[in-house]
Amino acid sequence: MLDAQDLDDPEISALKDQLLSLISSRGLLENEDLIQVLGWDVESYWYIGNMLTKAGVLRADGNKGERLQQILRATSEAESEDQSAIAHRSEKSLYAPIVETLRSHWVAEHEIRDYVIDVTSSQGGRSTGGKWTRPDIALASSKEYKFVPGRFVELRTFEVKTYVGLDVTAVYEALSHRRAAHVAHVLVHVPECERSALRPILQRVIGDAEEYGVGVTTLADPRDYKTWRVEVDARKTVPDPADVNAFIRVQTGDEFQDTILSWCRRV
Repeated sequence: MLDAQDLDDPEISALKDQLLSLISSRGLLENEDLIQVLGWDVESYWYIGNMLTKAGVLRADGNKGERLQQILRATSEAESEDQSAIAHRSEKSLYAPIVETLRSHWVAEHEIRDYVIDVTSSQGGRSTGGKWTRPDIALASSKEYKFVPGRFVELRTFEVKTYVGLDVTAVYEALSHRRAAHVAHVLVHVPECERSALRPILQRVIGDAEEYGVGVTTLADPRDYKTWRVEVDARKTVPDPADVNAFIRVQTGDEFQDTILSWCRRV
């Protein structure tokens, strides 16, 4: 039986897309009919449905006291197809354009020359210690200093979120990554057409991020770096080298690891 609360973020995003697609194609249906077509249990249906409702993507019609008899429908039926496509992008679909923009613009702005990036969100059946230990994207960089001996490897993590279902949990997921990362970021896809409606939750996310030193950047278009807006600058920490080593060994792929080993051989 499906238990949505045990799924990781990419799987949650896929379920959101599945529910939205069904509602768009079938129109107004009773909740019981939607549950039957989806093949979900009641708890998972409302877990996903409520996330979309709180985000303003869906609304519930009917008496509030009869939630399983309400009808969920999209509130943005009059939006253009282009706006809908932007607003309903799944989290997984954001990884490639974000990595592309990190490579083409972000690393240069941060004066990073030697680096390697890995999408670490999905490890299949591989045991990684739980979803809160596994960021969506990891970036390692290497730097030398003229008057300081040795080569320094810095690990950054990126937790990617869509605006749908966004809450302060994103900050605490990123914060958990700082056990092994020198810097942790949250990247949130916020289309311009949704920014005003999202202002209250964004302020809560920003407030918690400022308190804990987690970086937050919103992006209207993940491919257009001009739309990337830094809401909170990340604070650097100094994790235990053993934890950094364990993260690289467990969470990253061969290319990522081989690149770091090549840096180590230069010392």
